[in-house]
Amino acid sequence: MPDLWTDVLTTAPAAEPVSVEDARRNCDLDDTYRDEDLRRWIVYARRQVEHDARLALINQTRTLTLHAFPAGEELNLPAVAPLVSVTSVTYLDAAGASQTLTENTEFKIDTARRSLWLKYNQDWPDTYGEANSVVIVYVAGHGTTPADVPAAARDAIHVLVRHRL
Repeated sequence: MPDLWTDVLTTAPAAEPVSVEDARRNCDLDDTYRDEDLRRWIVYARRQVEHDARLALINQTRTLTLHAFPAGEELNLPAVAPLVSVTSVTYLDAAGASQTLTENTEFKIDTARRSLWLKYNQDWPDTYGEANSVVIVYVAGHGTTPADVPAAARDAIHVLVRHRL
């Protein structure tokens, strides 16, 4: 399936799950001398944890592109969890013109299953038949603050940052 879809980060999280102060304390550092290093390492560690666990820790906007809609009623978002919302679903129709699907009219969102479902009596439209004909912009994450992030993920970030010292 990796050849049929791509998922990219389009708007990074507004905050990090671990503050520099928390990382400094966890690393037993008494001064601010290594703060710039800690900032970089926190970002690196968050990205590593998100990649390994296929999670979005702090809310972020992502763009998923598909070659076509699926054959069934459900379109699973194979990328990162948890799904917060879907911003837009656009596609190139059979004539190559850009079209937009409407939530609650043509499809509904199931955040728990990370999927879009066709509404009753709806079909996924035919697409143009070229790569990246379907574009889904969505928000994924546990919330907007570090307190929203699971403790295990924050702990993993601390371990990775401390390992960098």
